[in-house]
Amino acid sequence: MAFEEPAKFDPLKDVITLITCLAGALGLAVVIMLFSLPAGVGKGHNEGLFLVTSKGCMECHHATRTKIGPSFKDVAKHAREDGEEVSEIAEEIRLGGKGQWGDAVMPPQPHVSKAEALEIANWILGGTSH
Repeated sequence: MAFEEPAKFDPLKDVITLITCLAGALGLAVVIMLFSLPAGVGKGHNEGLFLVTSKGCMECHHATRTKIGPSFKDVAKHAREDGEEVSEIAEEIRLGGKGQWGDAVMPPQPHVSKAEALEIANWILGGTSH
């Protein structure tokens, strides 16, 4: 009767295997999240959500509650009440602003292109279901 030699413990290989599995699970979670966005919101909604996340907007803003800056919901409400256009919101995103929200100052966001700022502004003004 022949006995098999037990597998040798290789910590580096085991760590690499674990990291590979975790990365795969994280990638799958991201794909599921992207495909689980509300039905019927269209590409613009997904693009706006991607931009507010990737351009750093969420550092100071939240969809429904005040953080350092006002919530996106409050920005949309304020813009509708004041009759602000999408282009005005986009300009405030790029150039910054102050005085509309008390002491809070919106710093300029030069890393956001004009097209991206318009997409973000459309997303913000698109509703409160963010």
